Amino acid sequence: MSITTFLAGLAATVYGVVTIKYNYRYTNMFSRSAFIEAWFGSMYTFVLITSILACIIGVMAMTGLWDEFANFITGPIQGGFGGTNVQQ
Repeated sequence: MSITTFLAGLAATVYGVVTIKYNYRYTNMFSRSAFIEAWFGSMYTFVLITSILACIIGVMAMTGLWDEFANFITGPIQGGFGGTNVQQ
């Protein structure tokens, strides 16, 4: 794990925490999307979900767990295309 990975994870975590704290202000800065509101119910819910995911992914990147998790999730797809990085 490098310092750039740690700093990128820290930036993602800070972004997630700030957008969770200021959810309403952040959402009101952008226009509403009919597609997002049809799927998630409201723009606030979408911003909240993406903020929580940013926090989780940021912490995983800071601790060095993101690469293993991404390989675990995409392992079956990689195996279907002849990849060698398949979890067994």
